[in-house]
Amino acid sequence: MNRRKHQRAPVEIWVKEENGDFFFTHRASNISVGGFFLEKKVFRIKSSATFFFRLPTSDELIVVRGRSVYDTALDPDKTSIGTGIQFTDLSLDAKKLIHEYVTTFSRSKRSTS
Repeated sequence: MNRRKHQRAPVEIWVKEENGDFFFTHRASNISVGGFFLEKKVFRIKSSATFFFRLPTSDELIVVRGRSVYDTALDPDKTSIGTGIQFTDLSLDAKKLIHEYVTTFSRSKRSTS
């Protein structure tokens, strides 16, 4: 069962996480206007941080707060490790950029099918 509310697209970007006085870098493998999946990142469920990233199609820096909502380490059927992050304060401009990225990917995928 797919509980996702938003259409997703694969992405290969580096995401900087700011959590208090600490900074970390993670690789995101998919994105939607609702959030993204950070590979090899294990987060306590419901913990929050600020994330900084750029989409492959834009030079615009996106800054967003997010909270962990899913951790593959808690799912015995998953072989990869990572955490699903839900955006909690996505700006309208950032939402538009992400929506355009996901929509463009979906259109190009349909045209090659």
